[in-house]
Amino acid sequence: MAVLNSKVLCTFFIFSVTIIALSQSTRLNVPKLLLPRSNHNHVNFTLTAEKGCYKWVSSRPQAVVVWPLSPSIPPSILPPSACSQQVLVSARPLSAPLDTNQGASIIRGQDSVTGHTLRCDVIVDQIKQIQVVTTTRQLFTEDPPLVLSVMALDSGGNTFSSLAGLQFEWRLVKDSETAEIVRFVRFSEAGYSPPHHILSLEEAGQKGDSVLLEGVRSGVVQVRASLSHPDYKWVEPASVSLTVTDRLYLSPSHDAYLLLGSTLSFRVWKSVHDTETEVVLGEGEYELSVERDPNYDDDVITVDQDTGTITARGLGRTTLSVTHPSLPENSASHLPRCSVFVVEPSYLTLGVEEEDRWVLESGRQYQVTVRVHDQEGHTAHLAQVTLP
Repeated sequence: MAVLNSKVLCTFFIFSVTIIALSQSTRLNVPKLLLPRSNHNHVNFTLTAEKGCYKWVSSRPQAVVVWPLSPSIPPSILPPSACSQQVLVSARPLSAPLDTNQGASIIRGQDSVTGHTLRCDVIVDQIKQIQVVTTTRQLFTEDPPLVLSVMALDSGGNTFSSLAGLQFEWRLVKDSETAEIVRFVRFSEAGYSPPHHILSLEEAGQKGDSVLLEGVRSGVVQVRASLSHPDYKWVEPASVSLTVTDRLYLSPSHDAYLLLGSTLSFRVWKSVHDTETEVVLGEGEYELSVERDPNYDDDVITVDQDTGTITARGLGRTTLSVTHPSLPENSASHLPRCSVFVVEPSYLTLGVEEEDRWVLESGRQYQVTVRVHDQEGHTAHLAQVTLP
């Protein structure tokens, strides 16, 4: 009997040590929060423990309040005395002026089983600057919408942890044609899963710190974001320039080597939802342009816009690129281009079908190809010579 009790006690001891060790290894998703000061809105952030069930308290509930959250999706607010793995940290609206000094609060969570304590420091400060951030400034028409978000900074350049609850005004800045280049898309319409506060603002006809933009046609547009409430009138709006193009490619897309007087036809294709359509050049839309090389007095090639055919006019190197009248030169890098070399012939080589192997079968006909190379061994494109 004594041996049995010893085994039970040993098992209980190991179990207790394991529970305590697991509890003490638990961490919060963030150790410190910076929330914006507001006198009209709650600004929220969800703290999450890796595991366990904690009772949460705030050292300054008049400035920062905590609400335990249920594990359901979406979570619901539990009674203040309930234990939970997640807690909603909310910076209360303050009646004091926004230029008062920052305030700090400490959020503590205590595990109801092990007594292990978690801590998060919460600083509440005023917004001094905002910026618009995005993963890319290049949009393609017919592609999924692009997410633009606002990042806010305090006077020390520190980034606020959350802007949930604040309203923003988003608008397009440029001429009257800008509205045709991009359009705003609601998260609910695009099938995205944004934070709950974004959906709540959309349902009320407002915008939050994140929006979706969809490219409509080629061009450059400037998007501006600003805090809507008059309390933030001293915070300068933030803007970002976006370039919208079709998803294009040249055919042929590789570098081309031509002999003097020879021609080569190019075609421009547009990819839309895994289908390809040929682009009609000119007519105020896409064109083929030649970058003039300052090292050469004469044109290396000329382009026939109606047919997309280039003609080699002089020895040298140049770049053939697709351009659009609505896109400035500094946006041309987003469109396809290739290098064209006009070279002198140096030597010939012969090739035969079947992998150029000169072991031939008697009685069988083969197609023999003549290739022209320049001094560096590049193969020149052979076409009808148009110049004497």
